[in-house]
Parts: sequence; structure tokens; C-alpha cells
Amino acid sequence: MQSIIFFLANKIRKFFKLNALLCMVFLSSACTPTAQLKTENYKNYTSYSFKLVDQRPAEGRDSEKLSLSVTNCAYGITRIGDEDTKPDRIIYLKNTLQKHRSAALSNHAVYVKKFTIHKNLQTHYRRSNVFGGGLVGGLLGSTECFAQENEPGGFGVDENPSSFPAVIIEITLDIGGRSQEYRVVKSEPAKTGLLETNADLVSLAMEEAMAAVLESLRI
Repeated sequence: MQSIIFFLANKIRKFFKLNALLCMVFLSSACTPTAQLKTENYKNYTSYSFKLVDQRPAEGRDSEKLSLSVTNCAYGITRIGDEDTKPDRIIYLKNTLQKHRSAALSNHAVYVKKFTIHKNLQTHYRRSNVFGGGLVGGLLGSTECFAQENEPGGFGVDENPSSFPAVIIEITLDIGGRSQEYRVVKSEPAKTGLLETNADLVSLAMEEAMAAVLESLRI
């Protein structure tokens, strides 16, 4: 009996040591690079035909790793804050609307209720060789511990069948009392695991998000 208790205690001790180690790995390797959004067709305006009001909750505007615990279902997901997108995402949206929908939006008010950007590297971190097998591998390999599409930074199987690292952008606008929601999941073309240093994918996801807004905008 004592040998079994000792075995389990040793496993648990190793698990928590690994948990602490992987927290350090996530902190050091998943730093949030500034996403330089593509500006080839981007133009700054001195005046606008409409009013845009940023009504996003203040607590969700900064960059944050959603969890440092490898047993948490949000481990491997980072929210990219306003400070890590250049130019500013609200100005980017406003200028895009002015360029393409200025006449339709004339004298209207656009309220931004949500504009989040997450990068999801869960598969890369959870299934990398550093996790190993046994008790820890079994816990971390469970598909029940991956964020789903209704959770911040998560995605559904149909949105990203390959489960490659991805950028998820969600936008909610209110125009004339009508709520309009947009969602883009942009995954890497191959499982390179380089998303943590590849800000280009954020820019590509932003282009798709702006295209979705312009295509489906209801005024």
C-alpha cells in the first residue's frame, strides 16, 4: 500500500513540476508580437460621413495569456490587445468603412460592441513532444480540454478541421439598434508552430474580417 501511495505521490509531484515548466515555456515562447496590419489599401481620413463609437468593455482590450496552467482549457490561447495591433484596430475599421461605405453610412452611428483578436496555439503546445506520455499526456491530450467556438479564442472542428494554430477575430457592431456579428478563423496553411512569431497571420485574418464586415453590413 505504501508503495502505491509513494508511486502516486511521485507522479503528482512530477506533474506539478512539469506544469510549472510549461508555464515558463508558454511565457517565453508565446510572446505577443505587434501585428502590423497591411496598409497597402489603407488611407487615413480627416473627416468621416458617420460617427463611430467604441463601446467595448475596458477589461478586454489588453493583451493576455488566458491561462498559464496546462490543465486549463484556455492554455495556449493569447488575446492580442490594442497595444499590439498597428495601426489601431478601431481606426482601421473606421477608415475601412469610410473608404468603402461612406455614402451608405452617411449620418449614421456605428457602435463597436466587440472587437477581439485571439491566437490559438493549443494543439501546438498540448501535443508537442514536451508533454510526453503517461498520466500527464493523457490529461493534456483530452479533446475535452480544448476551447470550443463559444469560448474566447476557441474554434469548432468545422472552422478549422486541421486544428492548426489559428487567429480568431470576432466583431460585433450596432447600427440603428441592429446588432451585427462577424467571426473569422484564419489557420496556418501548415502545422509549423510558428504562429507565435508570425504576425502576418493576424494581418491576413484582419483582411478577411474587414471583407466580411463590408459584405454583410446592414444599414
